[in-house]
Order: sequence, then C-alpha cells, then structure tokens
Amino acid sequence: MSHFDRLTSLLQALLILLAFGPSSSLAQLVATNSTTVKDSNCVIIVQTQAEGDVTINKMTCPQDANHAYAIRYIWLNSLQASFLLAKYSDANLAPILGAHPVVMLNPVYNALDSLYKKYGTRYSELSPYVFPERFSLKGGIKTSIPDGEEAIPFKSSFTAIPVAVRRSFLFSQFESEIIWPDSNFLDSIRSNTWSSTYRYAYTIPEESTVSFLRHIERNARLKRAGLTDDVAECMTYYRMIGKEEFDGYWAQIDDLEKSLADDKIKPWEISGDESDTNPDTDLIQEASKNPTYDFYAEIGRDYWPADFLVLSGTVSSGSDEPGCTVEGGGLTSSVDPRTLSVLIAVVTPVNDKIVIRSAQVVQDERKLLRTSLDFKAAPVSTGLSDLELTSENGKSLVIPLSMELRYESDDFPLSSISSDEEGRAIFNIFQKYPSSPVNFRRCEDSGTVTASGEPKITCKSFMRHKLGDLPKPQATKVTSSYYFGPALQLKSLEIDGANVEVRNVPKLSLVADVVGGAGSCPFAYFQMPSGELLYHGRVLVGANSMLKSAYDAVQIPPGAVKLILKELEPEVTFLQSVEFVQSKEAVHLVAFSRPAKILPRHEVSFDIPAGSSEVRINGYYEPLGRVRTPAP
Repeated sequence: MSHFDRLTSLLQALLILLAFGPSSSLAQLVATNSTTVKDSNCVIIVQTQAEGDVTINKMTCPQDANHAYAIRYIWLNSLQASFLLAKYSDANLAPILGAHPVVMLNPVYNALDSLYKKYGTRYSELSPYVFPERFSLKGGIKTSIPDGEEAIPFKSSFTAIPVAVRRSFLFSQFESEIIWPDSNFLDSIRSNTWSSTYRYAYTIPEESTVSFLRHIERNARLKRAGLTDDVAECMTYYRMIGKEEFDGYWAQIDDLEKSLADDKIKPWEISGDESDTNPDTDLIQEASKNPTYDFYAEIGRDYWPADFLVLSGTVSSGSDEPGCTVEGGGLTSSVDPRTLSVLIAVVTPVNDKIVIRSAQVVQDERKLLRTSLDFKAAPVSTGLSDLELTSENGKSLVIPLSMELRYESDDFPLSSISSDEEGRAIFNIFQKYPSSPVNFRRCEDSGTVTASGEPKITCKSFMRHKLGDLPKPQATKVTSSYYFGPALQLKSLEIDGANVEVRNVPKLSLVADVVGGAGSCPFAYFQMPSGELLYHGRVLVGANSMLKSAYDAVQIPPGAVKLILKELEPEVTFLQSVEFVQSKEAVHLVAFSRPAKILPRHEVSFDIPAGSSEVRINGYYEPLGRVRTPAP
C-alpha cells in the first residue's frame, strides 16, 4: 500500500464529480439545486446548463485540515482546450478549471499550444457562416442542432470575455471532415457494381428500431419508390485510409480538378449537394483551405496506424416531388477526423489555504501515435514559486498531462461500423425481398416551370439495383483512441512543505476526482417511495481483489424500497451475493451463478423485500487495469 493510499484511512471527506459531458464552456448556467444528504452534513449540488441534459454534480463534505486539497483528472475537448491555452475560465468552466486557473507550462502545454497556433484560428478569422460547436457567428441560432440541445447566440457569449483574452484566443480548425473523392469507387458505381475495396454498414436512423424496420419492410414488400430513400438513409460505405494514399491526396485533387474542368466528372459525383449546372464549383478551393489535412499530415508523419482514419461515404437519391430541393442525389465521401481530448490534473484547495512549492512528474518521451503510455524516465521536479491556493483567491493549479485523438464509441463512424447487429436486421429484409428495386437518381432543375408555377425537375438514374444485390454488412474494430506527443504522469506535490504522493491517472477515460487520497470502492444508495435517493456511502472498502472478498452489512433506512449499487470509479465490482435480513430467522438471498459485474459508470438495483432491516453485500472490486473474468 502506497503512502498516498494510507492517507485514505485518515480522510473524512469526499468529493466526487459524477459526470461532465463534452459541452461547450460557453453554455449558460440555468439552475443550481442543493440537497442535504440524510444523516450527514454532506451536500449534493446539481448545476444544470442550457444545453439539454448537461449537468455538473458534486458532493461536498467536511474536510480534514491535514488533507485540504483536491486533485481531479479531467478530459477537455478541443473548445475547452482553447480556454486552457488562453489561461481563462468563465463562470461555466470554473467547476472544471477553477475560477482563476494557473496553468503549468510543460511539454504537453507547449505541444498543444504549437498545434493550435499552426492549425487554429482567431475569432476574427473564422468562417462568416457557422461557428463550430453549434454557435452562429452573427449571434443567431443555428437551425440544425443535435436533439435535446439548445443553440446559444455565440457572439454575445464570446464578446463577454475580456478583450485581452479574445485577442489571443485560438479555436481549433482540425476537426473538420476532409472531402475525399475516390475515382475507383465512382467507376464501380458507374458500372452498376459495389466496390469490393469498401465495407458496408447499415444503421437504423434516430428512431425506434421496430418502427424503422417495419417501415422499410413495408416499402420492400410493396416495392415502393421510397425504398431507395430508406436504403440511402441507412447505408454507409467505408474503409481505412493508408499513409501512402493520404500522402498522395494533393495529386488526387489535381487530377480531380482537371476532370471537373474537362467535364469527365460531375460535381454531384463528388458531393451530392453540389449542382451539376454550376461550372464555378469551389470544391477544390474549399478542400485546399481545410487545415485538418495538414494537422494529420504532421501527427502521422513518422507513424501511421492502419486504422488511424476512416473514409466513409453515402449514396443519396434525388426527388422530383413538389416542394423538394431542385437538386439532389449523388455520392459524398470524406475522411472522418478524430476529436481531440486533453487530459489535465486540477489541484484546488478544499478547506484552508494550501501552498504548492513544486510538482514532480515522469514523462513518456515518445512522440509517435500510440495506444498506451510508458513512463520510464526519471522523475522531474518543476518549481511553482510557492503557489498559494485559497478559496478566496479562487486559484487552481492546472497541469496538462496528455493528448489523445479519439473516435467516440457512440458517435460516427464507430457507432455505425463497430457492430453489424443493426445491419444484419436490415440486410435480412433485403434478403427476404430480393427482387424489390432500388433506383438512385440525380435530379436537377430543368430551368422551366410547371403549369402551377413550380420549378420543373428532371431526374435521371445513375444506379439501379435490386435489394438482393446490395452488399452484406461487415463490422470493423477500430482503435478508439491514440495518444500523441509528449505525456506526463503526476507523481507527487510538495504541499505546505510536505511531499504528497499522488494516485496515478485512472486507466479509463472518465472524469475522475481524488480528494486528499480518497480510496476506491462501489457506492450504495437507497431509493425512497418518493423517488428520493439517500446516499449511504462506500461499501466493500478494501476488498480490492478476489482474495479479499468481503461482507458488508448496511442498515436499511425505514421505508426504503430499492437498493442501488453504483460504480463511479475506473474499476469493476463483482457481486457474489446480496442478502436482505427480514428477521433473525428470515433472510432473502439474491445469489448469482457467477459474480455479477458492475462496470464503470454503471449501476445495479434490487427491490427491498418488505420488512427488511439490513442488507449484506458480498463481493469485491478490481481496478480496471487488472480485471480478470472469474472462472465459472
């Protein structure tokens, strides 16, 4: 047991950041609610932001003056990283960075700063159309935003930041899609075949699975024209981009520009949104302005993993129905960039003033893309000039630790290509009605009008198939995250003259808090008839391996109807049994043939039998890095 872990037994405080979604820091705080935890002096604080369900949850309790510091490990997205580089925190970022962050200038900070200076842009240089992260530059509301989110006027929010900060503030410009036309795929489409160099995925749009499958099966059975739109909506073609192909991008763009000029390729065969009648297409010019390509050329210059970037595309079909757009139908292919995540450690005072004299770190000196970190270098101490942190001055110490490029599992492209479960359900319908026709068309404005004064639209097929000809879905496992550049691990802090060891960063990409050395274990809650949750606290304390399995007896609050066990930390809990004691003679046993798992950020619940006064929980937990599957 480390010195840091031994401090856990002395700690009488707890601070947990349950979750923080990847929302913009400019979101407005619309509500704050506080709830006192029964039979304790702890307070749960829930802050809600104006972007749908985004909340910041904290729980604070009295602190031991000897351990009055908190260390939180937090992942920042690219916009939040902009604030980090500006060393500025607005009211909505204060729960993450602190009100007045003091950012340690180290190799990770320097590398991040260099990337933003090369591939970022200032506010005055942004596109005059739409600012990334759902804000409009003109202060208006963006019309197309994710479900459950509200757009916020960007201009008024950003201009509230001090002028001196705005002048140096840089926004990332390396998370845009890279248009990537593929002449070989186009040749396959023109010959009415599906390219064998690609894989294909079918995913259900954002509606219920049952209703979409019923809808597409009805159109297939009745051979309706809308079947083509259904296929276009759910099908994606994709493959990986190799280093040689990536490096040859500009030669391919030059060939494309010549083919467009010679009218060998139509604009809509590159992007289905482009007009066939527009000779002054700016596709090439727009592609050349995209700094995302240059960003990835630098990051992957010396090493390029086979699954680093995904090329994906869709085939759409136009419509000649009144009221529809005058153009439509074609191919759209692009390289999907990964999103940037920056890991930081945030040190804040919890109670009394603390003075930090230095921080000791070890470095992974490798710079190439990699899936794990290796800290073998000798520790290095960085002086902090007796940095004083108090609740009054609002200062916090922010230490950049590492950078990742991620494909999130629940976002495109991984959400579509990592599993073929939905694809098989859709493909089964294709096999059930193999003769149903699919007709992809390109539709254009003819330049004339109908008798009713509507634009007359003409459509021409560019690919005809039957459902039985469509390719079989294939899933692909893609590495979700790659580290790049320098990385650090915080080992200790010199606080108030004493050297304090720090627990390593959790292996799971969670927002994780450590307060003065708080330990790990699952948490228990009791649900009352009103729905109110009563917080009990940690259970199975110290049972951090199978050999240390433990029984934990917990008194059940009168009237409680449900026991909830939550795993909030980067570890897996294994439950072997749960017993509800109803009397000396009666015990209600919930047993498992194999230990039941509670994964990180998951929970399990048990209905409490009437008359139960105590629950006995039998099990253990293991840190995520060494989880083993118990034998049957």
